[in-house]
Amino acid sequence: MRRFWKLFLCVLSISFAGSLPPGTLNTGVTDLVVNGGAFAAIQFGAGAILVEVALVRAALAGMRRLEGMKGVYRWGGVAGCIVVIFLAILSFRGGVYRAGVGVPLVSGILLSLLNPLHLPFWMGWVVVLRSKRVLGDGGADHNVFAGAVGLGTAAAFFAYGMAGHFFIGWLQINKGLLNGLIALTLLVAGGMQMRRAILSNVREQ
Repeated sequence: MRRFWKLFLCVLSISFAGSLPPGTLNTGVTDLVVNGGAFAAIQFGAGAILVEVALVRAALAGMRRLEGMKGVYRWGGVAGCIVVIFLAILSFRGGVYRAGVGVPLVSGILLSLLNPLHLPFWMGWVVVLRSKRVLGDGGADHNVFAGAVGLGTAAAFFAYGMAGHFFIGWLQINKGLLNGLIALTLLVAGGMQMRRAILSNVREQ
């Protein structure tokens, strides 16, 4: 039991810290809190977390198979980056994350699926934690790992949501500035992710 708590707290910390830098998903939570309300933000965050947890759990179950498919998801990452840059262009006009009832949930799922960093990030940490014997090969370890990932990301989303709530008045007045900041964040994140994905593919050749 003590080993499981150590694994849980370790992965929870990694997930929280990894979700703090501004990106497609956490800025989406802030945008929805300000412009769509808390329920829309919760839907969006739930969709994004559901996909991340499912991908991590699947990666843990089929680690060796995924290692043989690196080229596939790297080029998939390039495609995802293109979509992120396209969303950045749309965000200058606002409304990227919200378009009606139920759509924030779908947006969270789609943007999380298109995130090219989920698998490389967590596969790297799986290797590290296994080498330090923090993570075992059993199903219980994998479930604890995936659960901690979801809770850590949820905590980071909550922090972004609270920031949007506290500054909601200022952000609503300066809505154009908020859309511009989100667009800039998406452009930088998409550009960096595309560069990383392309360089990774070049090294493999």
